[in-house]
This record gives sequence, C-alpha cells and structure tokens, in this order.
Amino acid sequence: MSVQPTSMIWGPRFGATHSDSYTSDLQHTLGKVMAIASHRRWLLVIPLLTGMIAYLAYGLTLPRRYVLSTTFERRDDVVLTRLISNSSPYTFDTLRRSLRFQLTGTQVVGQAIDDLGLTRSMPRDAQGALTAEGSARRQALIVEISASLNMRLVESSTFLDLIELSYSGSNPDVGMQVVNRLRDNYVASTRSWITDILQKSKAFFAEEAEKRQVQANKIDLELQDLSAAYPGINPNDTSPLNQHLASLKLAIDDLVLRREEYQAKLGALQKYARDLEQQRATGKTPSSRPALTDSEAGQAWLPNPTRERLSQHIDTTKAQIAEAKSVRNMTDMHPEVQGLRRKLEQLRIEFENQPERIAAPPSGNANGQAEPLVDPLAAEQKRTAAEIQSVTDVIARMDRDLARRQAEKTTLEDGKTKMLDKREFYLSRQQEAQAIRNDMRVWQNNVDTLGRVLTAEENERGIKFATVESPHRPRVPTSPTFAGLVLTGLGVGLGLGVAVVFLRELFDRSFRDPARVRQSLGIPVLETIAEIRSEIRRQWLGWRTVAPAFAAVEAVLAVALGTLTYLSLQYPDLYQRIVNRAVVAGYWSGATGLGA
Repeated sequence: MSVQPTSMIWGPRFGATHSDSYTSDLQHTLGKVMAIASHRRWLLVIPLLTGMIAYLAYGLTLPRRYVLSTTFERRDDVVLTRLISNSSPYTFDTLRRSLRFQLTGTQVVGQAIDDLGLTRSMPRDAQGALTAEGSARRQALIVEISASLNMRLVESSTFLDLIELSYSGSNPDVGMQVVNRLRDNYVASTRSWITDILQKSKAFFAEEAEKRQVQANKIDLELQDLSAAYPGINPNDTSPLNQHLASLKLAIDDLVLRREEYQAKLGALQKYARDLEQQRATGKTPSSRPALTDSEAGQAWLPNPTRERLSQHIDTTKAQIAEAKSVRNMTDMHPEVQGLRRKLEQLRIEFENQPERIAAPPSGNANGQAEPLVDPLAAEQKRTAAEIQSVTDVIARMDRDLARRQAEKTTLEDGKTKMLDKREFYLSRQQEAQAIRNDMRVWQNNVDTLGRVLTAEENERGIKFATVESPHRPRVPTSPTFAGLVLTGLGVGLGLGVAVVFLRELFDRSFRDPARVRQSLGIPVLETIAEIRSEIRRQWLGWRTVAPAFAAVEAVLAVALGTLTYLSLQYPDLYQRIVNRAVVAGYWSGATGLGA
C-alpha cells in the first residue's frame, strides 16, 4: 500500500483531542507558518526583493502628475444686476450656466493652445494650415489638456462668483501657461459678453422709452382735439367754460338793461317829436320843453361831449366789474369790485347831472353880420329827429351784439352738455398720458444708468474681475508618492514571496516529523536516524551560499532604485541632471567601444 503524506501546514495536529481550544489551534498554525517562513526564508526574501525592484523600476516610468490651480472672482454690480434681471430680457445668469464651457470647453482650450503656440511645430501645408496629421495631433492635445482641467465654483451668489480652475497633468509648465491663458481669455470674453448685454439692454430700454414717448404724444394730440372741440373740458384750463358762460350772461344782462334804457329814451323822444308836430299844427308850445326865448330862438344846439365821455366810462367800468367776477372769480364783497361799483355810481351821478345838448357857438357870415334867424320849432324838430335816429342806431347795434352773444351762449351751453359726457373720458386719457410719461422717465433713467455703466466698463471699472490666487508651479508631483511606491512595492514583493512559499510547501510531500510518519502510515516509528550528508546535500549547501548573495545584490539594487525613485519625486531637477549625465556617459563609452 502506498501512502502520500499531506502538507505540513494543512495536516492535522498530531496528538490533539477535541478538548483543545480553537486558540491553541490558531497558535499552533501560526507557529507552523513562522517555522515554514524561517525554513523557506530565501524563497520568501528573494521574490519579495524581486517584486520591489520590479515595481520601483516601473515607478520610475510612471507619469508624474502635477496639480496647480488659480482662483479668481467675478463681482457684479448689485444695482445693475437687479436692473437688468428685473427689467430686461437679458440676464447675467447665462454667464454662470455656461461657465464650464467658457473655461474648459474644447473650443476655448483649442484657442488657448493656439495662442500659446503649442501647435506651431505640428505639420502644416504650404498655406500654413494644419494637415490631416497636424489636425489629429492638435485634437489629441486638446483632448489631453481638457481631460487634465477641472473647474469648480468655490462660492456662488447672485452678485459674486469665486471660480477655481485647476490643472492635473504631467507637464506643469504647459499647465501653468494653459491655466493663465484660459483665465485671461475668460475675463476678456466675459467682458465682451457683459458689454454686449449692457448695449442690448440699453437699446431695449431706449426703444421702450421711445415707444412710450410716441404713445404720450399721441394722447396729447387727442387731448388737444378734445379741448378744441369741447372748450372747458380740461379742469386745469385758465378760462373754463363756466366762467366764460358767466361772463357772457353778465354782458347779456348789461346789454338788456342798457337797451331798455335806450328804448325808454327813444320812446320819450318819439313822444316829444309828436308833441312838436302837434304844436306846429295848433301853434302851442310843447309841455315837455319850455318855449325858446328871443335870444335862444336863433341859437344852435349840439350833443354834450362830456355826457358821451361819461357814458363810455360807464360802459368800461361795467365791463371791468363783469371781468373781475367771471374771469378772476371775485365776489361782490371783494374790495376791488366794491371800488369799481362806487366808481360806477359816481359816473352815473355825473352823467345824470350833464345836459344832453349844449349851445353851439354863434357864427357870422362873411361880412361879419349874424346869420338870419331860423324857425325855432323847425330846428327843434330837426334836432329831435337826429337824436331819435342816433338812439335807434344804438339800439340796433345793441340788438346785433345781443343776438351774437345769445348765439355764443347757446353754443357754449350745448358744448357744456356734451363736455360733461366727455370730461370723464378726457380725465382718464389725461391720467393715462401721465402714467405713460412716468413710465417713460423710468425707462429713460435706465438708459442713463446703463450709459454710465458702459462708460465705466470701457475703462474696466464696471463688472469687477480679480485674481485671488495665481497658479504656482509645483516643485514635486502630487502622484505618485514615494511612500505609496515603496508600500506598493513591498506589498507586491510580499505577495509574490508568500505565493512562492505557499506553492513550494503545497507540493512538498516529504516527512519531517516521526508523528507524521506514524499518522500517515499507521505504523509505529522504532528509531530515527540523523541527517546523512551526501553529494546532493553539498549542492544544497551551495544554494545556501548563493541565495544570500543574490538577496544582498537585490537589496542593494532595491535601495538604489528606491533612491532614484525618491530623487525623481522629491528632486526632479536633480534626478533629470543625473539621468542626462548617465545617458551622456553611456553614449560616450559606447562610441569609444565602437571606435576601438
């Protein structure tokens, strides 16, 4: 019967009972593992160092990643932002929504690398345009740089944006140039965009103000037509319809009174003329006028000019009283009206005291002799007829004036009736015009405000841009780190060594313990024999000598690679100088060997 022994690790513990605790089993297992690690130490150390060397060598070729960033702010004017957001179809919110594309978009990155001359060495045709290969390389560069850029809003409010633009790539010099260029291009494009928004908003406000100006002018023309068609419809008119009507009524009443006076006078004169006719027929003297004396028989009579002047003054004073009461809204108790009435009474008294006719001065003939006497009755009839004609003419003029004023009064009363119906419409249109003018002034104020802001924006004093933190070239890369490379190399090497020891132990079927022999074969062990050294064992002694030496060489190589890795990460300039010198030395040694 053939019995294959099990592994030393996975085999059961000999002599153990079910009463042994799990803790004892764990301690036994750990002791076995440590014994195996000690026994197979070179199988553990050599793969561990090999894995470290391989990973450190790989770490030298890993691309270094540098991180740099710039922070800047855009501060909007509070009043301006509210003005445009509340009153204009344009808004600053579009700047925030498109911020990422304006900073890290493909188009703006391409513009930035073109401005920096990063595409200058790419293949071009005779006209200077990029060839297909050059376009592909340019697009690849754009994609690479775009993938290395990141934008975030550190702080954002209605009037302030604090923006951070960062670069994470293998070329910090290019990263600094690109970040600065993207920031400057964003500031320039945003200023242009803001100026465009301000100009469009100003044009919009000016157009709205012009619309309201046109509307107000149209309503003003309509109100003027209404005022012309319906006098007094405007409550603010200095000569309203009611005052005009009151003035007309006073004038008509005065004309009626004066006509009655003249009509009474005409009646008296006509009666006197009939008496004269009767006297001529009967030869009697009229009772209304005394008979002429001998000295008066040949006297000529003329109208009294003083009486006529007083009559004109009376008419003027009556007109002044009517104007004061109608136009100037004075009452009868007003001192000026009372003064005019006292003046009117005084003029009337003087008028009554003046005779109607005065004697004409005597006139002689050419020889200095007096004119022959005429018939006094005929002369009196002639004067009476002339006076009757004069009074009749005055009454006719009064009738015409009275008819004209009555017609004007009728027209004004008809207009007043229509005016009351139209006044409400007139007032509503007047208020509408005032509201439109107020609205127009608001829009015009907005135009003036934007004009001042545009002037400030042209001098870069409008929307504020400020760099809070400029990008700085990092001295050391952010990743990979030296500690990370060393720990990862240790992990890789340890895993490799454990795997080798595990496989070696798994396939090892030799017996090293009498108890295992007894347990595997089921027979007792009578005696053990010490190790018998043979030629094979001497070869094993040679392995024991070579393994430490190989491990020492690997350890030195691992330290050297670790030093180079540390220098490449912490002092990249020094590492680059060392590599350059090594390359130059290798080139010259190779050239010398070739020459020999």
